[in-house]
Amino acid sequence: MRKTIIFDENSPRWNKNELINGATLAAYECRLNDWLQMYGCLLLRDVYECLGIPITKESIVAGWRSSSVPRFAFELHSKSNGVIEVVLPDMETDIRYAFPSEKES
Repeated sequence: MRKTIIFDENSPRWNKNELINGATLAAYECRLNDWLQMYGCLLLRDVYECLGIPITKESIVAGWRSSSVPRFAFELHSKSNGVIEVVLPDMETDIRYAFPSEKES
């Protein structure tokens, strides 16, 4: 499942300067990719928290595994009005079982 996030003046991370928006999104993309590599999975909630989007029920269970998405990368589509469409990589709708259980630890 792919998801598109609208990054505009309604986001607390948005700035009137397009260059700052690009740098902000690149920094978060790098951080999220590091988390995916380090922990083996990444929740949609993590993306929402970085971009200042309210957490949803879906965001707590949907996400990515490093085995299916070797590198987390946004697709960015800039609009003439300063809005940036952030297209997330294809994600799984339920990765709850990707986390190690307490019995395994």
